[in-house]
Amino acid sequence: KIFFYTLFLAAAFSAYAIMPAQAAAATLYFAPSSGTYVIGSSFTVSVKVNSGGVDVNAAEGGISFDTNLLEVTGVSKGGSIFPFWTVSPGFSNSAGTINFGGGMPPPAYKGTAGHIISVTFRAKKAGKAAVRFNSAHLIAICEFTPPYLVINPSIL
Repeated sequence: KIFFYTLFLAAAFSAYAIMPAQAAAATLYFAPSSGTYVIGSSFTVSVKVNSGGVDVNAAEGGISFDTNLLEVTGVSKGGSIFPFWTVSPGFSNSAGTINFGGGMPPPAYKGTAGHIISVTFRAKKAGKAAVRFNSAHLIAICEFTPPYLVINPSIL
């Protein structure tokens, strides 16, 4: 049997902020964004950030997943752009949630594929499972906004 999953990004989970002289659109996303797996097999999905041209210093968020079709076997902060954690990456298979909160001092991250955490899932049974961001906050230190600019994205 084959298991399908899709990570819904609804126009890419986005955060918007307007700053003097520039507009910022930082985005959290999953990589890969979808896949097909055999029941009982494990696969890893990364949570990444596209800073949208601004310096991102921190991210905190929550992810939900379908507990009937998926279970988390591990969450890793290995290789993350963030060396410090206010919310150590963790999960609850009974609640179907994953939480994380990390940050870094200046200089901040600016780029399109900043690795935050990796989540390893196991496919439990056939179906199409949704994995979504249900909350998130990005923080950018900006020379125009003393001392912090908090970017609160809309959950789409």
